[in-house]
Amino acid sequence: MKKTLIEGIGDQQSGGAVMSGVRWQGVVFFCPWLVGGKVRRDKLRVLLPMRAHSGEASRESKKVKTGAPYRFCVELSPERKGLIPSGELKGKLVRLKRIEALAAADAAISERIVVRDPLLGKLVREPRSPHFEGRLKLLGRRCEPTASIDGWTRVTA
Repeated sequence: MKKTLIEGIGDQQSGGAVMSGVRWQGVVFFCPWLVGGKVRRDKLRVLLPMRAHSGEASRESKKVKTGAPYRFCVELSPERKGLIPSGELKGKLVRLKRIEALAAADAAISERIVVRDPLLGKLVREPRSPHFEGRLKLLGRRCEPTASIDGWTRVTA
């Protein structure tokens, strides 16, 4: 795989670690991100360099701040339908002041959205969240519907 230059905005889900063989890698997410002049609004999952312990890997991934712009090189994995785009970091994350090409997309993702639906009532999407959440009474029970941006809906009672 070849190295690809990416510019992206740190996402709120960053800050974890996964085991790769016998070593650990930090996991960070970016949304939106820019590759080859094209702005992408889906999440990009990036694996950081391998570490001996999960604590090290997790601390390294928590250094990526939500809403902060970064430039970095990755080896992108082949994209497959239904899976989040991902890659492995090659080099360093460089924090930038601003990425003009991503400013409009980041502003849209960072705003709170309230939707009123005649059936589901008030649904709220918090900043940088992929889900709309709400509360309603259904057959006398309190329910919490969750609708994702891709259209999938889940209701828990």
